[in-house]
Amino acid sequence: MDKWDVPVNHAITRLRKVPSFMALSISLPLLMFILHLIMSWMSSVIALTLLLFSCKADGDGISNHGRPATVTDERLIPYSDSGLQALNDAELLKALSQLIGLPDISGGYNGTYVRAWIWDYDTKCVVNISDDGKIRQCHILDIASRRTDDKDYIVIKKEWTGLQPESGWENFFNEMESRGILLMPAGTYKGELADMTGGWYCEFEVAQGKRYTFFEYFEPDLHRRLHKASRNIHEFLQLINTEMKVQVYSPDEPFKD
Repeated sequence: MDKWDVPVNHAITRLRKVPSFMALSISLPLLMFILHLIMSWMSSVIALTLLLFSCKADGDGISNHGRPATVTDERLIPYSDSGLQALNDAELLKALSQLIGLPDISGGYNGTYVRAWIWDYDTKCVVNISDDGKIRQCHILDIASRRTDDKDYIVIKKEWTGLQPESGWENFFNEMESRGILLMPAGTYKGELADMTGGWYCEFEVAQGKRYTFFEYFEPDLHRRLHKASRNIHEFLQLINTEMKVQVYSPDEPFKD
C-alpha cells in the first residue's frame, strides 16, 4: 500500500521551537489550537487508512468489479504449421493455447474455466471466462494466421483483458449455467444440415476441478431451431456480445432473433 504523508510534521516542528515552559504557558491557547489541528489530521489519516484496508479486504472475495478493460493491438507469434497439422482438434487447441500464452486447462482447473474458440467466416477468436474463487475474468483474443517471407505466424489482431459483464458477474454466471454450458456432453454435433452447408463452427473447453470437457457445434445459429443445445450455444455467444461489448459472434441475418 502507498505510504501516506501525514500533514502534521510542520506543526510538530513549530512546537519544538517553543523555548521554555513559560513560553508554553503564555501561548497556551495557541498550543491548544495546534493540538486540536493535529488530532483532526490524525483522525482523518486513520479513517482513510481504515477505508483503504476495507477496500482491500473486499477484494479478497469474488471480484465483481476488477480493473478497467485493456485493449492491445496486433502482435505476431511465429509457429511451425507442419507441427500442428498432425494434431487432432483437442490437441491442436492445447498447442494453440500455449502458443498464444493461455493456460493449459486440459488437466482441469482449480475453479471454473470456459474457453470458446469461434471459427466463423469473418471472425476467429477465443473467449476465456474464468472464476478461481477470488477473481472472475474475461479475456478475448481476435486471432488469424499469416505467412510472411516463408514463415508462419499466428496474428493476435486485438486482445481484450479485464472485461466485465454489463449486468455483473453473478448474473452472467447464472445465465451461462442456465444454458447448460458447464454440463454439455463431450463430442461433436454437426447437425442435420452440416453436410449441406459445410459452414463455420465453435469449439468449447470447459474445466471445473479435475473435470475437463471438449465439445464442438457446427453453425449454432442455423441449428438452434432444430436442436436445443445449439440454441443454448447460440444464446450464450450472444450473451458474450451484449455483456462484454465485444462482437465475437455474428449470426447470419436470416438466423438472428
